[in-house]
Amino acid sequence: MEGTHGLSKGTIDALKALFVILAFIAVVLRLVANWKYNRKLLVDDYISISAIPFLISVAVLSDLAGNGFHDPDSSPYRIAQLAVSISVFTPLALWTCKAPILFLYIRLFGVKKWLRITSYVTLGFTAAVYASGIIAIPPACTPHTTNLSDAFIDGCQTRTRMINVYLGGTSVFADVIILVLPMPVVFGLKLLIRSRIGLVFLFLSGLFAIGASVISLVFKAVSLTSPTTSLALSILATITECSVALIVGCVPSLRVLWSKILKPSVKSSRGLTTTDPTGNRTNRGTSHYMVVGEGTDRKPPGSNAALVVSTEVHTSTSTVADYQQQQQQQQNQGPQQVYGQPYYGRPSDGPFGEVQPPFGVYTEAYALQTRHQGVWGR
Repeated sequence: MEGTHGLSKGTIDALKALFVILAFIAVVLRLVANWKYNRKLLVDDYISISAIPFLISVAVLSDLAGNGFHDPDSSPYRIAQLAVSISVFTPLALWTCKAPILFLYIRLFGVKKWLRITSYVTLGFTAAVYASGIIAIPPACTPHTTNLSDAFIDGCQTRTRMINVYLGGTSVFADVIILVLPMPVVFGLKLLIRSRIGLVFLFLSGLFAIGASVISLVFKAVSLTSPTTSLALSILATITECSVALIVGCVPSLRVLWSKILKPSVKSSRGLTTTDPTGNRTNRGTSHYMVVGEGTDRKPPGSNAALVVSTEVHTSTSTVADYQQQQQQQQNQGPQQVYGQPYYGRPSDGPFGEVQPPFGVYTEAYALQTRHQGVWGR
């Protein structure tokens, strides 16, 4: 197959590989974020993991199939075997790429009964449709002899094209549901401007996935009236659709990876190196975290309790004796007044005028009442 609608085989293979690699990277980062932050993986994490081998299988098998039964370099027997394999892995890839988004909706917006029910119904409906597609093609395309008749080849092609249109229409329907379903809840939240901008880009990527599924459906529909139409671009669009859906489902975890793990680490690594009056050099780093309990929609609408933790990590060249001497001087001076209350903590002569402990980690936590910001929080 030299070219397909202006795209060479090498270009199509490169695009398929690109989208699969991007999806793989997104899933790996998703797993890293969820494991480091939650210390556990959820059901949608495991589904995302299973989507990668299915996606790779579709890409590899479609490349081996070439131009299908119209490929002069492939035997009909081999093409029939590949058609059966592709008919199994494609529905599995479609469902496992889209399902994590619906499970994410259930976890985030599950308190909305209508949204939870709609998500479960969509999961069940798409699973049933894709399962029927897996069952329908093998009986018509499984070769029982190497010498395939023209009637067998025609029957396999007809069944495959019809099922492809059937599955393609379901994919478009599922993508539209996934895009529209959370809109009433999300746009009803009082979000920061940057959060709104992030949601806009997220929904635009959802539109891109819908566009890919529509293009795939168009090529599949054209193949019904034009049997010589190559399905290479249709499979490329399907892989693009699956990859984008998988990446979109990983976006919340990628946000956690940056805001809760990478960003605080970067801030901590930018510690200030200072010299106290005794000539000791001190590295000082500070990380700030906001920990909000799960299911914020379940809390009273007036306010939302959060815990802000400020962690300061110190490493110093001062000796233990220096630090103990400083503590003794502090006790002789008596308590300090902090917010009108006696405080026996660290000296108040500023972060650069005290003798730091040789090695230490200080953690200060205080409860904070913030206005309810919705599921996405602040």
